Amino acid sequence: MRRTQFIGLWLVVTASLAPAYRLKAETLQDALIAAYRTNPDLEAQRAKLRSTDEAFIQARAEFAATISLQTQATYTHDAYGRQSRLQTQALSPGASVYTEQNSVTPQLVLTQPLFTSGRISADIKAASAQVKADRQALRIAEGTVLFNVIQAYADVVRDQAALDIRKLNLDMLRHQLAETQAMQRAGEITRTDVAQIEAELATEEDLNSQAAAQLEISRANYAAVVGHTPDGLAPLPDLGGRLGSVSDIIASAEADNPQIQQALYAEEASHARIYAAKANQGVNVNAQIQGGYQGAMSPFYSPNLDRVLTATVNVTVPLSTGGQLSSLTRQAYDLNAVDKLNVESVHRNVIKAVATAWQQWHAAQQSVETEDRAVTSAAVAFEGMGKEYKVAQRSTLDVLLAEETQRNAELALNTAKHDAYLYEASLLEIMGRLEITNLTKGDHPYDPGAHLKAVSPQISSVIDAPLKALDGLADGPIKPVSLPRQDKHSTPNDKLR
Repeated sequence: MRRTQFIGLWLVVTASLAPAYRLKAETLQDALIAAYRTNPDLEAQRAKLRSTDEAFIQARAEFAATISLQTQATYTHDAYGRQSRLQTQALSPGASVYTEQNSVTPQLVLTQPLFTSGRISADIKAASAQVKADRQALRIAEGTVLFNVIQAYADVVRDQAALDIRKLNLDMLRHQLAETQAMQRAGEITRTDVAQIEAELATEEDLNSQAAAQLEISRANYAAVVGHTPDGLAPLPDLGGRLGSVSDIIASAEADNPQIQQALYAEEASHARIYAAKANQGVNVNAQIQGGYQGAMSPFYSPNLDRVLTATVNVTVPLSTGGQLSSLTRQAYDLNAVDKLNVESVHRNVIKAVATAWQQWHAAQQSVETEDRAVTSAAVAFEGMGKEYKVAQRSTLDVLLAEETQRNAELALNTAKHDAYLYEASLLEIMGRLEITNLTKGDHPYDPGAHLKAVSPQISSVIDAPLKALDGLADGPIKPVSLPRQDKHSTPNDKLR
């Protein structure tokens, strides 16, 4: 039986089993959703974002008044010394030689910051920018996990196809060996021809073992990312990227790449911390009201308690701190300089990644076209070799080489398709488009702003607005840096509550 007949039989068998296989096959969308819901790296990044949300709530709370209940109970026992006892007994024989006193002071204490030279306003801006930066960090983590799922899925599909090709070739070699042995017994060929096929068969058996081992490795990687082992995977779907030209990809990456967005927001946060550090050297004003009672604790009689009300305004101006506050300000400037330079560094790396992935994707596409032609040509050559071998125009070695050429072409085409698919996914990730909403349908994505909305206080003091306005007068404007070679930069509309 010729190889082409064997391939035809294999296609007929697999086609007859295809409907049942598709009913059980797991799709790429299924794998992406499973990983998106359960991947521990994503869950950890979401928890980190929720903790950053709390830092924003804490910064906002600095404007609010703090109210506390304070209660102080005091007991004093004063035993007289020798001279005091003698004097007391001389003046009042039989008088007590000690005194006892007790008191209780329950009170409410309200403290309200009035002016912090812009420190609280700057803290809020820094916390807000940090929340946005961590939201972009979550996008980075999501893109990484989704790409890892696509890679693991594509690896299993590739390795399964490679193993199927090698199994088919192994069956063909076994069939050829049986035919060759029969021809040797008939005296038509020599032992050398049989030995050549036996050697090729032994090599193919080893390659089959290696292919099976590689498939199991890829299945293990799949389980680590998705959360379960694959059990029959559907063919790779179209990613629907519509990449466009290199300039289009670069423009998309500059506008929506999460690493660039994270770097910009991180710079915005450190810029705000400069004003917070400078504000520590300014005037700080807060008001405090204490109201309560004061009197004897025992015997307790509430009408005898004195009512006490105290209002205090504290104004604090640091005069000398040993250079600490100046050092903190200089440190804030330097940290902001680091973040500004990081924006440029990230931007350069993203452009480099686009250029690299684009060239790799373009080369892989060309390889797909080339290897597809190679498979067609190799199939024709192998079929011709088989016909010529039967009329003694070709040797056994010629047939084996032709068969090996076709098998290698099929494996190369399988690898080229795999690589082109991953390079396309890599470009989508760089562009910020490798997101669950773009890759799946009907699934509800994680809302990074839901937690902040849930924990944000719904009631604020009537004096919050004027205090924020007053404190904000001393706080400088935050001007985020722009990307190089751009007139302006627009950021996503994700204002915080």
